[in-house]
Amino acid sequence: MGGRAAIYCRVSTVDQGNGASLHTQRAECLRYCQAVGLTAVADFQDLQSGMKADREHYQEMLGQARNDAFDVIVIWKLDRFGRDRLESGFQVRELQKIGVRVDSATEPNDSPLLRHILMDFAEEESRRISVRVAANKRTRAQNGLRTSIPPFGYSNVAHPGGGKTLEPNQDAPIVTEVFEMYASGKHTLADLRDYIKTASSSPKQPGTRAGVHHLLKNPVYAGTVRYGYWAKSRIQLKSKSERQEGVFEVSGHHPPLVDSDTFHKVQLRLQSNRPQGQGRPHAKFLFGGLVRCACGYRFSAKTARGGTQVNYYCVRKNDAGDCDSHSINENRIRAAVLRPIENVMAKLARESVRARVMDQLGQRQEEEQAKAQGELQGVADRLHRLGNRMQTWLEMVGDGEMDRAQYAQLRAEYGPQIVALKAKLSEQPQAEPPDTTRLSALADALAGEPPDDEEWREVVGAVLDSIVIKGRDIEVTWQEWFKPLLNMASS
Repeated sequence: MGGRAAIYCRVSTVDQGNGASLHTQRAECLRYCQAVGLTAVADFQDLQSGMKADREHYQEMLGQARNDAFDVIVIWKLDRFGRDRLESGFQVRELQKIGVRVDSATEPNDSPLLRHILMDFAEEESRRISVRVAANKRTRAQNGLRTSIPPFGYSNVAHPGGGKTLEPNQDAPIVTEVFEMYASGKHTLADLRDYIKTASSSPKQPGTRAGVHHLLKNPVYAGTVRYGYWAKSRIQLKSKSERQEGVFEVSGHHPPLVDSDTFHKVQLRLQSNRPQGQGRPHAKFLFGGLVRCACGYRFSAKTARGGTQVNYYCVRKNDAGDCDSHSINENRIRAAVLRPIENVMAKLARESVRARVMDQLGQRQEEEQAKAQGELQGVADRLHRLGNRMQTWLEMVGDGEMDRAQYAQLRAEYGPQIVALKAKLSEQPQAEPPDTTRLSALADALAGEPPDDEEWREVVGAVLDSIVIKGRDIEVTWQEWFKPLLNMASS
């Protein structure tokens, strides 16, 4: 036959049995080349599933074939070339168009019909293997067992029933802190990335904002493991809906690092912070999505009087009719929300005034800290007195001066007080320092020309916690860091 040949070998796992190791495949291919007079000029090997078309050396081989590096590709069996008959058949035809043949060292090569049949068998065998593996994985997952790499903050440890399960490691407190920081609304993904770098030396830590985003989205930290989620291979034998049917979640088999409320807050913030370029709709109205009704439903908005006014109304009242709230004109909400912000920013317009404001805020923070410390000292003194009293009563029981029933009654009366005082004593004052960077950015945003609705929306989102409509009243709740500024602006 003659010609130049490339040898291609592939296995799915390192320990491939049944005579299909890379060494065995290569030896058979070399014997075939020698028998038919081919000269082996290239050698390619992959350690990946045949269902993946993006195998590194497979794609490298196809590229060299298009550059006329060889005339024949020799494989041990046709299923080594690939287990997806459509993709493999397409590549075989494309190679034939440029004069490159694909030969099997152990199977007939002269019949196109037999070649297609062998490719069909290869795909069916791969499907059967996938079904068996998927069933085994599902059973193991439902028993809390796993084989994959543990996420940051966890380690794989031996399970009593065999296999491995998740257990928090030394980085677990860092993960908990990261979730709480992001849920507070005061930190960006970049802040969390930098915090993790300083707090952990693990090579598995997320080193990018995208890695931190992935960490915050992972339900495993709330105690839930999701299996069968979003296969990324470009070759899929199942439709998207069929793949989603195989998705399932398992909970309660490992300790969570985050409570469900904090995890839910983080997901809501991630959703609200999605860039508009990724499909997040632009708000048509200034307070769209920010106003809620006392009944728990959101307020929607629509224009009135030929587009000269905007009114907000409860969605539940509009749909079900069982809410007694009233529609609110946007000008009333503007007065309740924007006017206090303007008063604050007017005081921060000049750097000198801004510096005085920051000094006053610092003094107020020190006063609040001292007040909180004084309250805690009072709690500690009362706890000490009760402890001494309980000890005296216990000694009286030992000396026979008090019977046990009387002591039990006193312990039942004062014991809960001691527990409550200890819990209160463990609380530390949480006086938050003012965020000078955020204040300066907001002040600069309102400097110069009056801001439009889009700019106002960014400012409102930075300082506002909620807008709730109760009947005809508007209740505005501000973020904690902004409340001292409001008090100073009104004084």
